[in-house]
Amino acid sequence: QSAGHAMERITGFEYPPGFPMQLMFDGGAPSPSYNNGSGFGGAAGGEVPDNIKKLMENISEAAEVLKASGYGGLAGGGGLRPGERILGAGETDASKVSSAKLPPPCEILPANTKCEERLFFVLKEARDTPNPDIIKDLFCRFGNLIEAYCLRGKKCGYARYASKESANAAIAAIDGEDVLGSRIKVEIAEDVPQGNKRARRD
Repeated sequence: QSAGHAMERITGFEYPPGFPMQLMFDGGAPSPSYNNGSGFGGAAGGEVPDNIKKLMENISEAAEVLKASGYGGLAGGGGLRPGERILGAGETDASKVSSAKLPPPCEILPANTKCEERLFFVLKEARDTPNPDIIKDLFCRFGNLIEAYCLRGKKCGYARYASKESANAAIAAIDGEDVLGSRIKVEIAEDVPQGNKRARRD
């Protein structure tokens, strides 16, 4: 129970700022053993047993199904809080749930890409947690997106860009528009190194 409470409180907390923590239960499973270089669990040549391979495939497929249905947070181990619902579950195309005129989607950059600008956004009238796939698709359309996410259980979050031009284009196109039935506010995250205000990490 204590571990569950700790996971509930820490998951989504940003440390360093701009990098949300994600905790998962270990489940008490022992780590794979390597006996004198003989491989996984003692199997010769480092081969993964067939039953483990099948399990890994099933987990991967289940994660994709959860993601496509708008419950991708469950695949990451954070899960939903009791009574929490996903706004826009089952939809992945932001253009279908936004009043903004959006360009086509662009590829999301690797997570270790240097951040040049960080945006803060909030869906003011939203009652439920916005679909994370919609949030990513919405912010990726201006290019150079590193990541976009809502804080766990919240209707606000951050979008990190590798280009200030892309971030400014996102603000110009999205700020004040309707997304998932709610007015969205998008602004540059405050660059305050100390205190409790939102801080940007480059």
